[in-house]
Amino acid sequence: MTISAGVVGLGIVSNRIIAQFDRHPDVELVAVCDVDGARVQRFTEERRHVAGFTDYRDLVALEALDLVYVATPPAHHADVVMAALQAGKHVLCEKPLANSLEEAARMLTTAKSSGRVHALHFPLQYSPEMYEFERLYQSGYLGELRRVEVLMQFPEWPRPWQQNAWVGGRTQGGYTLEVGVHFIQAIQRVFGPIRDIAGSMTYPADETACEISVLAEGTLPEVGDGRVRALFNGFSQAGGKERVELNAYGTAGTLSLQSWSKLFSGRRGEDLALVRVRPLPETLTDHVVRAIHGAPAVLCDFQVGYEAQQVLEALRCLAD
Repeated sequence: MTISAGVVGLGIVSNRIIAQFDRHPDVELVAVCDVDGARVQRFTEERRHVAGFTDYRDLVALEALDLVYVATPPAHHADVVMAALQAGKHVLCEKPLANSLEEAARMLTTAKSSGRVHALHFPLQYSPEMYEFERLYQSGYLGELRRVEVLMQFPEWPRPWQQNAWVGGRTQGGYTLEVGVHFIQAIQRVFGPIRDIAGSMTYPADETACEISVLAEGTLPEVGDGRVRALFNGFSQAGGKERVELNAYGTAGTLSLQSWSKLFSGRRGEDLALVRVRPLPETLTDHVVRAIHGAPAVLCDFQVGYEAQQVLEALRCLAD
């Protein structure tokens, strides 16, 4: 059965999922939507068979549509997702799930009662490097876990390639939301829930601008005696190159996922060395299709998204 898909939001990230749709034999892209009418026109001129809209309600009203991929800025996730679910569509949503915990709870409740597939685009779930990171941890490579650390360093935020109206704003932007939530999901999947968030988040004088630093920690109660800390260390508008890392330190070794796709490992007393990994055989779209067809699938559903949102909102509420 071919799955008819629609996309709401034609930005940089949505292009990646659209490319996955294009490669999948069981998915047909039939409609797109964006508030920028010129962008929609350019897209539909290249793909004459795809319908174009500037109002998401018109897209989700299409009777033949099976799946809606929501790739709008976070503040608009709830409206589009709720409309899609209420129209009986399966939903794939960009991370984070919502722009508040209240929105996330409402979306989760509706998704659970809908009987539809609901999933989030957390790319690390399908990263071969993250897969190997988890495998090595589960094999005991680290020994006894001592600490988990997320490092986010940006010379400039928003990054030069990421300039838009919202990603640098305090309402729905910032690197904690845009980048940090990836690692919140990964940590909770591998190590268990993050609890007891404490620390500080520093904002500039401009009340509309996002954070310039975050230094916080939480506990991982399901690891050992519950005293293992998960640290979040982020700052922007400073010298140095961009660094994004997930580091796990144990009594026997260290694992370090750097720049999203480079995994390093080392035993205690050794230098870190690059770990060679093989691509995973299935993409996010493969798993979404499997789930829609009623087959077993690996997805970050809205429950996972809600649990990540809890940590994200605890971090965003910190202030000096």
